[in-house]
Amino acid sequence: MTKTYSLITGASSGIGRDLAYKLASEGHNVILVARREQRLKEIAADIEENYHVNAEYLVQDIGDVARLDDFYEKTKAFNIDLWVNNAGISVSGDFLEMDPNDILKMLKLNTGALAKLSILYLQDYADEPVQLLNVSSVAGYALMEGAPLYSVSKHFVSTLTENLAHELANKNKPARAKVLAPAATETEFVGVVRGDAEADVDYSDVFERYHTSEQMAEFAWELLESDKVVGIVDLDDFEFKLTDPQFKYAGGN
Repeated sequence: MTKTYSLITGASSGIGRDLAYKLASEGHNVILVARREQRLKEIAADIEENYHVNAEYLVQDIGDVARLDDFYEKTKAFNIDLWVNNAGISVSGDFLEMDPNDILKMLKLNTGALAKLSILYLQDYADEPVQLLNVSSVAGYALMEGAPLYSVSKHFVSTLTENLAHELANKNKPARAKVLAPAATETEFVGVVRGDAEADVDYSDVFERYHTSEQMAEFAWELLESDKVVGIVDLDDFEFKLTDPQFKYAGGN
């Protein structure tokens, strides 16, 4: 029998890394994708030693949209039954002072790259019982103070994924599309937003409430094991909830 793999982008840290560990603990072979090769090597070796599954890695800057065709071709060497688009960045602050080039960089990664990889994957796997998981944010279901462009990019992720879920169901395809919407999560992400991925950030100084990346990985697993489309952190009580699509679907069922 051909081995199946779960592919995770943005897998060198945070939610992506911890989801890779969670999947491995459940017996899944994994493919780790990120820019930092040394980290990928270390994580892959640790996973194989502790969970006795196959852990492969591909070094790729997902935001380099011009190279995504070559990257996707490399993934065809594997049978991938779960594709997780987790890589993403944020540009926050006063939009009147933002560098437009930083905005375009964010949009290429958060929207363009995610859309291209989502469609390439589903074009190849729609007739198989696979899952596509796109990582959005609670900012993809609300407006976010201080990060209007980031919020827009995550609304794109949420609406695209929900729409794909409807389209797959309408076509009676076995493939499923799902969206994970975290709130504040303890990862390197705050450091990246501030321009220093290696900075020590005391999350209790930044957020009143937050989840760890390990918790979000567990939540993602709950979503993958469910028949729901959306897994979102409720900002009223900060509990994780599984729901049906949130946006009105104009047409079909």
